[in-house]
Amino acid sequence: MVKIQKNSFSVLNLMLLFIVLASFNPFGSQALAGGFANTCKRVRVSGSWLSARCKTRRANYKNTGINLNNFVTNRNGYLRFSNRGGNFSASCKNIRIAGKSTLRADCRTFQRDYRNTSLNLNGRITNRNGTLDFD
Repeated sequence: MVKIQKNSFSVLNLMLLFIVLASFNPFGSQALAGGFANTCKRVRVSGSWLSARCKTRRANYKNTGINLNNFVTNRNGYLRFSNRGGNFSASCKNIRIAGKSTLRADCRTFQRDYRNTSLNLNGRITNRNGTLDFD
């Protein structure tokens, strides 16, 4: 028969409590997926700047913004993500947000006409404790 000492039982309880608390995510499971749209509100775009009020770990909201020119480019009239910067706003007009996370714009093509295009920001823009960031 295995004897469990009183002290070892309390250590086991503390370890179990630590595991449960460490796995607690105040944002819900959506924050683990990387999308900002589920934890931010008042999402807007002005030129190349995306701004929002995003939830912190303490469930407060704070104002934040990110310059999309650093991560979005115009490739022949199509909005695309870029890890090297992109300066999309220099060749796009009518830049706006559709819904909470879709960037829409009319972007210049190689033929110098404009194409209506969109890019879902939710897969690459994240909320890190109330701050918008690029993944």
